[in-house]
Amino acid sequence: MSRLISLKSWWGQRMAKLEDAKQILKALGLPPKQQNDVAAYTLLALGSIRRTTKWSAAERRPLRIHDMIVFTNAEYRVPAGIEPYKENTRETFRRQAIHEHLGQEIAYARMNGVKPPWSQ
Repeated sequence: MSRLISLKSWWGQRMAKLEDAKQILKALGLPPKQQNDVAAYTLLALGSIRRTTKWSAAERRPLRIHDMIVFTNAEYRVPAGIEPYKENTRETFRRQAIHEHLGQEIAYARMNGVKPPWSQ
């Protein structure tokens, strides 16, 4: 019975972080198509947010898409019994999350008069 309670607790933590991440993406004004699981997992990976990590302890980490997939699988999918993302899903991460995050970063920079280093 304690294993079942532990699994429910684990599942609840996973779902809570995933939903938190989706709410953050929504609050940032991303379109509904970019408020999905892949985009949320990307945000969690970039912030190094594990199931038990508080949002205030988020760290800014540069990661390759491969590293985001590894983090997502290890922290959120495999332990929950969900099929892990395969390496050939890199393009899905790239299209559904990374391109949109980069676009938002460029828009933010333009709105605040920041010139990107590559334009100087």
